[in-house]
Amino acid sequence: MQNLRVKKLGFLVLSLVVISILYWSMTAEQKLSDKQILVFHPDAVTGLEWTTPGQKKISFQRKDRNSAWESQNPMDNEIIRRIQFVINALAIQTAESTPVKALDNGAMIVMTFGNQQQWRGSLTSAEIRWQQNEEFKSFPLTERQMQLVQSGEFVFENPSWRWCKKRPQSIKINYKNQKFVLTDRKGKWEMLKDGRESVIDSSRVEAWLGRQCTLVFQRYIDKSIHNPFSLINFNSMDVVWSDQSEDQYPLQGTMIQISKNQIGVIEDAQGFFSVFQ
Repeated sequence: MQNLRVKKLGFLVLSLVVISILYWSMTAEQKLSDKQILVFHPDAVTGLEWTTPGQKKISFQRKDRNSAWESQNPMDNEIIRRIQFVINALAIQTAESTPVKALDNGAMIVMTFGNQQQWRGSLTSAEIRWQQNEEFKSFPLTERQMQLVQSGEFVFENPSWRWCKKRPQSIKINYKNQKFVLTDRKGKWEMLKDGRESVIDSSRVEAWLGRQCTLVFQRYIDKSIHNPFSLINFNSMDVVWSDQSEDQYPLQGTMIQISKNQIGVIEDAQGFFSVFQ
């Protein structure tokens, strides 16, 4: 009997140690608040299937935590980083849950773990629901989960976007309630600030183009689900290219609209707007 108690105590201590190691192995961004719980550890996930509200299905698999993610779609480091962001966001829930009878509409999720156990979930702007065995639970959304909802059809879209596929001849932009126009005059850049000529170093503009022609977004927002643009503070970036074609990109704060429903949140907004400061 004494040996049995010792074994039980030893198992309990070992379990607490394992849980502590898993918790502290998480990055600082994943640390839990007092009102959050870790419902699974991200390293345990070996499969992720995501069906967007528009019924686009995307799936990723790996053999174990030390293996690379694989998919039928093209993969790069940015997509892998995005997979990890999504899994981390799903792993942390608010501590309060409510029993429900079924999954909801919205984004549908299937998570597979190393022991072949599967969780099914649904994600809407109101809540996230998980099915474990025959139980269904609803959790209020965390901030990161709300970002996943807002990403809609673009949740796994490559965050790199090359906006200057051709040589720009002029760039007009509204920034911090001021209007700037950059114009290439036979290889020499000139700038107008609120209609007045402003001194600009051409080499600085060229260096800026070299760094910022490809933008990396923190995330995308699906405008058909969430429209963060205000009609009051609506701005745009207008570009005339060397072949005289033109493009206009609606702009607000650190967000730029790159297609009808696709808005990117600029990761290095300070760098992108630096040439206009």
